[in-house]
Amino acid sequence: MNDRSTGDGDIFIAVCASREGKLLHRTLAVLSDAMVEATLGGFRCETVVLLHDADEATATMAYDRAGSSIRVVDLGGADRIKARNAAARMAEAPLITWIDAGDVCSRDWIREAAGRAFEAGREVVWHPEHCVVLGDSFQLVVCRDQEDAPREVASFFWTPPYPYAALAQRDLYQRFPLLPHDTGRGYLGGDWYWGCETIAAGIPHKTVPKTFVGILPDDPPVRINLGPAPRNMRPAPLRRA
Repeated sequence: MNDRSTGDGDIFIAVCASREGKLLHRTLAVLSDAMVEATLGGFRCETVVLLHDADEATATMAYDRAGSSIRVVDLGGADRIKARNAAARMAEAPLITWIDAGDVCSRDWIREAAGRAFEAGREVVWHPEHCVVLGDSFQLVVCRDQEDAPREVASFFWTPPYPYAALAQRDLYQRFPLLPHDTGRGYLGGDWYWGCETIAAGIPHKTVPKTFVGILPDDPPVRINLGPAPRNMRPAPLRRA
């Protein structure tokens, strides 16, 4: 994928925001530095804050920061899965990357990932090499290229193959929209299942060395997988209407 002719930029940066309040300011401040770095690297960026079921504090912060480089779209009572899919539909840039409100990333993450995406000439999902889980305790997750660190398929039953933070082709997100829980197969919905489904479809997942994302953990999911994984479990693309 080497086409960079779009008039709306090379990279669509989607910020999903709901109830993070002032933490959204931290994310947008970090993104400002990352956008400068990407611009110096020759890329054009568009940042859109997608408000989904947002509280007043978060919405106020988003609109206070809106301007020439940041656009705000209010999706009403939509959840984060619907917000991600809405971003994929509205994006016109060839690449999409995500950073949720409250999260941070290294200054060079977007520039380095975009450079690799344009050079690859094929569909690849790029992730930061390091994921720091913020909160009451500190946890560092080191990600590896899929082919260098293959995991048993059954392990996806308990933990997702990669954190949500990624940069990939817009067409990939449009072809594989995020889905809710697949309770019959044992996957939690959204980014978790999306990672499993794209891996099953043969889309490689790779990491960008020396980059990181810091994320706030979600609340505990409504459904937690316990016990052994289903026998002969294999992630596979769903039959889409």
